[in-house]
Amino acid sequence: MRCGLRQRSNTPSRPGEEDEDTGDDSERWLAVHGEGSREGYRDMELFIASVEDPDRAERLVVANKGRGAFRRFKDELSRWPGELERWHAFSEERQRGRARSWLAAAGYSVLPVDHRDS
Repeated sequence: MRCGLRQRSNTPSRPGEEDEDTGDDSERWLAVHGEGSREGYRDMELFIASVEDPDRAERLVVANKGRGAFRRFKDELSRWPGELERWHAFSEERQRGRARSWLAAAGYSVLPVDHRDS
């Protein structure tokens, strides 16, 4: 799916939405590309390295291999609610960091986290 960011209003747009800002005007649009699964795998590897219990870490390493790794990883984490909660916070922060980097690379000043709307 192709998505974009309206640069004047900083609002997202999806295909098929009627808008006065339609078109490929690069001065008015910032293309949003999917990041794929590579970054997600890397996040899981970094998280596993932070798990203090060696048995849990090993179970997560095994879950993180091959096809279906994301589902197995989350299923394994669900056995330990504290670790699952920690994973969600870790993953969200990594995704936000990538988004902040992407926006900065596109020339935008990114507000600190405490300025965002909740």
